[in-house]
Amino acid sequence: MPDLNEDDQLQCHFGETSHQAELIDEAIICHPPEVIPPTPKGQDHVLVPLRLTFGDGIFFASSTYPFYDCGEAINLSENEPCFSCASSRWNCEWDWHNHRCEDSSLKEDVIKQNMEEECPQFLNPTPEIIPMDSVTEVHFEGKNLDNYQSCGAKGTVFPPPFFAFSSVWGRSHETARLPRQQRLQSEALPPGGKSFFIGNEEFDFESPVEQSSDVTFSFKSRKFPHASEILPLDLYIRTNQVKIDSKLMDVSYLKALT
Repeated sequence: MPDLNEDDQLQCHFGETSHQAELIDEAIICHPPEVIPPTPKGQDHVLVPLRLTFGDGIFFASSTYPFYDCGEAINLSENEPCFSCASSRWNCEWDWHNHRCEDSSLKEDVIKQNMEEECPQFLNPTPEIIPMDSVTEVHFEGKNLDNYQSCGAKGTVFPPPFFAFSSVWGRSHETARLPRQQRLQSEALPPGGKSFFIGNEEFDFESPVEQSSDVTFSFKSRKFPHASEILPLDLYIRTNQVKIDSKLMDVSYLKALT
């Protein structure tokens, strides 16, 4: 760092905010900008430009600084909210009780950063390719579902947490939780619990999930005429109005070859 005299004041230009920098030993301190731009769609952070000048606006250095938003992290992978949150590079945790991603805390019974393997999830569909012109039973596995099953067994109803507040550098804002149509209504779980539904939003279909054990599930596909020979499906799974991680992206419809 060059020697600065008392006339060469170092300035921080942080986003739309400019102020004098603080010099502590050899460290330069810039305060956060007064206004943080909104997080771009499909991202969990926004990059704000930072530029340093001294004297009469002489350029000194520049960079960008990330401001993250845990509330947006669940949208990185549409049908895997918990995985998106817990695998984020930011210090986020998944609160499964309220179905939201939030800044790390001292809470217990949440899924911490880098613990995404503990997320409730559905995976390993069999078969992976099914015919378009007939109904097929598809089997798959469930993992880490104890919390949802135990809540269902007690006769509780999961809350519809469509919104949550998150704070980044003192900024609080309301964040939409799930891009679901209003047609989804609350459903009380049956006495045995474990009421799940599987579907695809793009093609507007949904089917109940059957359960044969604590870890094995199935659903029946619908007939699905389509011009393409192979139609990939990104299947969601929900209980009540919230999605549970679905890794059932490998299921595809196969057009009958005639």
